[in-house]
Amino acid sequence: MQTISDSKAPGTYAIAGWLPTLAAISFIALLTALLIGPLWYPQGIPGGNSDLRIHILRAAAVEQSYEQGVFWPRWVPDVYRGLGAPVFHHYSPGLYWLVAAVHWTGIRLDTAFRIVITCAFFLSGVGIYGWLRKMFSQPAALVGAALFLAQPHFIFAGYYYLGDYPQVLALLLLPVCLWAVTALHFRPTSWHWFSAVIALSALALSHNLTAFIGQGDCI
Repeated sequence: MQTISDSKAPGTYAIAGWLPTLAAISFIALLTALLIGPLWYPQGIPGGNSDLRIHILRAAAVEQSYEQGVFWPRWVPDVYRGLGAPVFHHYSPGLYWLVAAVHWTGIRLDTAFRIVITCAFFLSGVGIYGWLRKMFSQPAALVGAALFLAQPHFIFAGYYYLGDYPQVLALLLLPVCLWAVTALHFRPTSWHWFSAVIALSALALSHNLTAFIGQGDCI
């Protein structure tokens, strides 16, 4: 005869099976807060260099195009002393779409940059963990995620010195692409096909030069 404790056993086992994953996500969230936390302290975005100013102006131009009903602007009129330039004929607009969408809700432009990069940082940690977890143990996958997120290029060069946020976003999306393509390789389901297409498309829309290299590595 089935007892009360036996009837609860399947649910208990299901919760216990999710505990390692929840613990890994919590670890990545804590690591994100630790590494990205300094990005939220100063007023404005750190690293006051010309490259950073360009990205802020481009995000503002994309938001202005939203107000005019243009989702993917080709011409940015308020650059080069009012002469304008066809920026988005050759430069990926993904970061500016995200920042402009967040800024459109009333959030400050610099805060919108922080929100987008912080979310991408966390998503990248989950992606590198999920990818490594398919081949290695959980501790090894967590160590790999920590080493990837803590590399100096992200923390010092990308955020605080170069200010090349589109390239940083693309590099953060690379693990997500690897995870999606690897999952598709092991199980070619419709969902995995869709996930791989979305991940690779997001990479291409973030930074085209990084996508040329990164998509080749993924495939």
